Amino acid sequence: MPSGRGRRTVRLVGRAALAETIRTASAHWTGRSGGTARARALRVLLEELGPLYVKVGQILATRPDMVPDHIRAELALLNEQVTARPFTQFEPVLAAELGDSWRGLFREIHTEAPLGSASLAQVYRAVTVDGRDCVVKIQRPGSDDAVHGDMAVLRRVTGLIGRCAPHFSEVVDIDAMVAMLFEVMKDELDFTREARTMKKARDLARTYPRVQVPGVILATERVPVQTFADGVPANQLKDDELSAKEPVMTDLELRELFDSLDLNKNGTLTRGELITALRVKARKEDDTSGTTAGFKDIDEAIEFFDQADTDHNKEVTYEEFKLAFRKRGTSTS
Repeated sequence: MPSGRGRRTVRLVGRAALAETIRTASAHWTGRSGGTARARALRVLLEELGPLYVKVGQILATRPDMVPDHIRAELALLNEQVTARPFTQFEPVLAAELGDSWRGLFREIHTEAPLGSASLAQVYRAVTVDGRDCVVKIQRPGSDDAVHGDMAVLRRVTGLIGRCAPHFSEVVDIDAMVAMLFEVMKDELDFTREARTMKKARDLARTYPRVQVPGVILATERVPVQTFADGVPANQLKDDELSAKEPVMTDLELRELFDSLDLNKNGTLTRGELITALRVKARKEDDTSGTTAGFKDIDEAIEFFDQADTDHNKEVTYEEFKLAFRKRGTSTS
């Protein structure tokens, strides 16, 4: 598998590099930048490379400090608009996870087109046999093998970089970066972990009337079934879609959360305060995973902090916190 994935990766990257060379030459002669086409080509390449690389694209889409806006806009499509596959390709996964009689669990399931299509799964609207509106999230066939194969390839690449360019590792700890990505992907391959996090987030969201978190009906490693939560992701909300009171109420709720994390009560939040506050809250709530406040884990909270810290001064004001929090959206991962 690793050698096969390695050859495939080299072939796809080589083809993309050739296309980029042609695109650059064309832009030189025509005077056109080709930025939109370049961004689209990058998204398509990441899709072709597989789930691990799609996840990298999703992460880059959240980093305005690293990636130009037009590329981030294209990469954001990887959250839920990855090229969809026919439902027939997902039926064997349903049968393996829920049994051959899986259709008996649902009164209907809309298989014509998925609600969302992302790096690891496609999501379909359905109705349970007892009449509840729900969604069925199905892991893409072969995702586990593809991710672990690409992990092996990246381990070889990082090892080669370490041997050929040892000074590069002094500037960028590429081994640590790749290791963190691997841990994230391992967790995301097991949808029962997501189901447990969803249950905790649902309990937390009860105090926020405008926040909906789906309920878990059942969950296996590759197929969770959850209640349908109608609404708009927070990062897609527009001011004219809210009533005059809703932004004020949302501000009050976010302010309450910010103040609960600001342990020194000095109006700014540091990374250390955030981690300490989350751990204290987790202990108070008997959360043995050490997470709370809607963050999946400490690493996710730190990533959120770094996005909020736009001026890189290691402190986040309430306005920065609010802006970053509102940009947090939902995806089918």
